[in-house]
Amino acid sequence: MQNKGFTLIEAMLCLAILAILTSIAAPSFSQWQQRAVMKRATEQLFKQLAFTRQQAISTQKPITLCASIDGSSCSKSKNWTGLKRLAFFDENRNLTLDNNETAFIKNTALDQNIELFWRAFGNKSYIRWQPSGLTDYQSGNFTFCPSNKIQSNIQQIILNANGRAYFATDKNNDGIVENSQGKNVQCK
Repeated sequence: MQNKGFTLIEAMLCLAILAILTSIAAPSFSQWQQRAVMKRATEQLFKQLAFTRQQAISTQKPITLCASIDGSSCSKSKNWTGLKRLAFFDENRNLTLDNNETAFIKNTALDQNIELFWRAFGNKSYIRWQPSGLTDYQSGNFTFCPSNKIQSNIQQIILNANGRAYFATDKNNDGIVENSQGKNVQCK
């Protein structure tokens, strides 16, 4: 009667091959996973920017979007990492959600492995849309930096002078998105 199992050597050889394949695949899977997290965070903010702009147009009221520590007033920091996002009808322009003003976006901060920076013309830490959909001369960009600083995972949303947002793209196909000047986006 013939035995139909593996020998110890064959089993160890299979395990060795499996270990090698796993060690090759794990870093690329990890990078793919980080890229997916970055993409999801970028898309979430992009939708909020478009929604906020549309709310300003449809309600014919000025709307402010900012980072907030307490959920009721805007932070003065352009580093939005770990801060909540707050969008509200800021009719008196004091960057604080007053009792007579309505907030329509009040959400939690991004994944803790992502840093978010807002850089704007005029050096403001917030964005304000007018009822026309235009901003207060606040073109700029949001840069999403992964904690592992892998440049190919960096994402950026660019806000143009008309208050419309668009995604930075990799036009030269080097694996890194370019900013509005055509230069590779970098994290500090």
